[in-house]
Amino acid sequence: MFQRYKESWFFYRGHWQSMVRLVLLINFPLILAVGWFAPTEQQVIDRFTMLNQVAVSVQQDSQQSAIEQQSTDKLLSQYQNSEPLFTPGLGVLQTICWALSLAVLTLFMQQRIAGQPVNESALFRQGLKLLGMVGVATLLINMLVVMGLQLFILPGVWLMMKTTFVPFLIVEDRLSPLKAFRQSLIMTRGIASQMFLGMVLTGIIGLLVFTFTAGLLGFIAFPARLMVATTLMLLAMSFNTVFFYRYFCLIKESMPKQPGSHQQY
Repeated sequence: MFQRYKESWFFYRGHWQSMVRLVLLINFPLILAVGWFAPTEQQVIDRFTMLNQVAVSVQQDSQQSAIEQQSTDKLLSQYQNSEPLFTPGLGVLQTICWALSLAVLTLFMQQRIAGQPVNESALFRQGLKLLGMVGVATLLINMLVVMGLQLFILPGVWLMMKTTFVPFLIVEDRLSPLKAFRQSLIMTRGIASQMFLGMVLTGIIGLLVFTFTAGLLGFIAFPARLMVATTLMLLAMSFNTVFFYRYFCLIKESMPKQPGSHQQY
């Protein structure tokens, strides 16, 4: 797996300027929206304080008296009914921007690996044509993962691992979201431990980038901090995309060609 990281870093290092430009252009509306609709720093602190109180109360649930249980239920109800930090519209915009990013980055990597010249305007046009299918798949994956995480976490982690290749299959092989789901389940058989470790490491990278940026830039306004942290996290996620695409290519090369596929497996 660490060899895959080395190979991914080698590719990213050679093409980082183009990839950074593509990611920033696509996600510029999202970055602006994060700053414009950002909550105040105190709202974030209050939210996480309440979340921590709920977590502590739930952990002590079996040892609580009836009065303490009522207090826990009230706290949980307050948290569930509290106003979200970000508007639902921001979540929709995030899904659209990242779905387009996945489509364009996949097309970019596909062409560069094949040694073909890249026309960024053409990439955007092709990415927009694929946005509908990739966006639907991304939305479905997010919904399933959230539902899975609520069911003792492990189902959500399993779904994240098994659906990692869905956007790549839609873009490269022009599969429908449903067929891409099925093919991704097949392609990820037998590599669960590698995928899990890869997801943990890439997730840690993104989390550290966001956390340290949001925390260390205390000398600028909180919305601006969120914008910078979001930008850097998106760039970290673009490297994660390279890493999983590398895995995808290696597995794809070892499989027979599928009927209706546009690419040779």
